[in-house]
Amino acid sequence: FTMLSISGDSLKIIDRFGSYGSGPDEMIDGKIAKTPDGGYVILDVPSGTRIFSIPAGAEHDRSKWSHVSMDTMLGSQFVALNDSVMLIASAPFKSEGSIFSIIDFKNGKYEPTGFWPDDGYDGPSTPKNMLYSSNATMQSRGDGRYFYSALARRYAIIFTIDGTTVNIAETLIDDPVNFKPQDNGMMPSVHTGGAPHIIRPV
Repeated sequence: FTMLSISGDSLKIIDRFGSYGSGPDEMIDGKIAKTPDGGYVILDVPSGTRIFSIPAGAEHDRSKWSHVSMDTMLGSQFVALNDSVMLIASAPFKSEGSIFSIIDFKNGKYEPTGFWPDDGYDGPSTPKNMLYSSNATMQSRGDGRYFYSALARRYAIIFTIDGTTVNIAETLIDDPVNFKPQDNGMMPSVHTGGAPHIIRPV
């Protein structure tokens, strides 16, 4: 990972850490999020879904890193709620009625939040889970609120999280796509068409 500093038209590299590979403390395609106390959580799905927790200031001290392995997830976009809990735009395979999950990875707990956008879809859950997680973006705003978008930016919200309850603070874009399960009942078949209806510029 490379940490950058931007000042005016100047871009400087201030730090690098981590290494590529499948060995201990190595990653193939890690996704990183900062914890509220300045540490990092890294999700590396290609390595078999490993989750790393790095305390603040320990980026170069791997003896302080910890990691766990969990079942494969549908998505890889997440925010770190603390050094052991993450909110991910994903749900366990074949879970019903949720596109977000809370993962307490140090205790091996994985709990769907029940957040299920009202888009008129009433088919099996897996195609909708895949559609809302495969091209999603999830980011912390740094003020206890979070940004999430999906459906090729046709759906975007700002939300808060209270336990496992997702509360929408503001809907930015809400233009659901028309989709249905493919014949296998798993993958979504999508028909978009038209331009997204933007409620407020992002």
